[in-house]
Amino acid sequence: MFIYLDAISRLLDGSATVVDVQLPKQTKGKETAPGSSPVQANKKKLNINSSADSSVPSSPNPPTEPAPLVHLEPPPPPANPHLPIPPSDLDYVDYLPKIIQPEVRNVVDVQSDGHCGFRAVAYGLGRGQGDYMAVRYEMYNKIVRWPDWYRKVFHKVEGALAPIMVDSPAPCPKAHWMSMPSMGELHNPRLFPAPQLMKGWKEKASEEAWGWEAIFSDCFQLTKKAPAQQSNLKSQQKEDVNNEEAEKSDKPVDTFIAYIHFTPSEELSQQDKEDLNYVTTFLHQSQKFVNVIQLPQKIYCGNMWTIGWRKPQTEGEMAGRYIDTPGIKKNFFAYLDYLGDGVSASSIIHRLFYSITDVAVNAANNLLTSLGMPHYSDANLNNDNLDHKFASNLAFTRDEFSNKPHCDEDAGATAFLSLTNINKKDGSIALNSHLDPTFIGPFFVFPDHKVAIDLRKLNGICRVVFDAGQFEHCTHNNQPAHSTLTPFGFSLQISRSCVDAFRRIFSGYYENRVTPKNNIPYYLGDHDYIFNKVVDKFV
Repeated sequence: MFIYLDAISRLLDGSATVVDVQLPKQTKGKETAPGSSPVQANKKKLNINSSADSSVPSSPNPPTEPAPLVHLEPPPPPANPHLPIPPSDLDYVDYLPKIIQPEVRNVVDVQSDGHCGFRAVAYGLGRGQGDYMAVRYEMYNKIVRWPDWYRKVFHKVEGALAPIMVDSPAPCPKAHWMSMPSMGELHNPRLFPAPQLMKGWKEKASEEAWGWEAIFSDCFQLTKKAPAQQSNLKSQQKEDVNNEEAEKSDKPVDTFIAYIHFTPSEELSQQDKEDLNYVTTFLHQSQKFVNVIQLPQKIYCGNMWTIGWRKPQTEGEMAGRYIDTPGIKKNFFAYLDYLGDGVSASSIIHRLFYSITDVAVNAANNLLTSLGMPHYSDANLNNDNLDHKFASNLAFTRDEFSNKPHCDEDAGATAFLSLTNINKKDGSIALNSHLDPTFIGPFFVFPDHKVAIDLRKLNGICRVVFDAGQFEHCTHNNQPAHSTLTPFGFSLQISRSCVDAFRRIFSGYYENRVTPKNNIPYYLGDHDYIFNKVVDKFV
């Protein structure tokens, strides 16, 4: 497997290049004995003792004039220069740490015969994976030519050279595999978060690595905490700036967390009430066509559903919509009506937030349209620039919903949240639920700031606009279930994972490709795909 990352060059060579672009020049040394390979000839002539007069530069690059320590032969020809291009397998990206996933441009699966690491380097240099023996040769000779410099990297140069060279292009044992961890000492892992361990890593790791999980456990935890720490750092930086401004002006300055807008039922027009009821009943009907989100480690109580677009979840899928295929098959014609109702509901939802924060809504609309992404209500991918498009997905909750404090992974700077109460049976809005003494709603909490929105006796609706990626938030509800009423909320966001999926689509990556596992053509899981998948039931 080869992953296109700029860091691979530094990992292999300690500088900005992997190997010399030009091949070593032919010298006038002795000819290689018949029957022996250039590799064996070099092994006989190797002398890696440091010269007393040699000078090692302090710069990160090797000296421009190499020390003439060994006789270099031209690299051997590729074992098989006509090997096919290795297949791409984008599924490997999901196994990488999330922090680097957006930087990965491509993943290819080279031939696995013990030379795979060197095949990957050869392919990355544009020379084809069959040129792996030349890569071994060039890496070997580069270390030999500048032993003093590389001794700063490898404490024992001999130990670094031994795995590189092999006597033939035949499959080789583990002792000659490319070992990335051998370079780990260049970056002290105690100073930077370590990538998360993959499942089954011990089965493929060497014995010397088995103890690393315990030794570097603190480093693995740092990676998990990195997003939250980055968020806290941003908050602290903003707070420091605010404090400096406050000192200059002698005026108190508070950190902006969220814009919260309460609208009591008596201030809502009849049209407002009808529109709100249309939205809540539409989302209630959506439960037939989308699955409940199953996240027991994050959702403590209640139910959550999501409609709109998401990242790929099955082989061959480039991106898809949140759907429940069995539910659609069972209520197919109702599903078709539901799609039309969704367009009307999304227009109402747009007005609901545009009326209180037009700048934030317009910014979200500009981001979504600039990315060429579909709106959560778009059944198919299209390029119309409608004003009401400002989110890739909509999530809604009910049934005494309560969840864990978290920050969302959003591409946009703003999330839009609407809170109210509804009737359990049909999803109709219950604007006067505050008059029922037996019904008590939840709190919406920003735990890091010790701020909560009190929804226990919510009259009408509450709209919240905030940065869900920066501020930790959660819904806290410890009230018993009511017989007929339930708190209800929905939020709209532009998901970063969804953005990454569509960027990959628009880059042309999937053109004329099939999946490496089962040769399935890549597809978009939109309405047309869903329709064709279930329509045979009615033919």
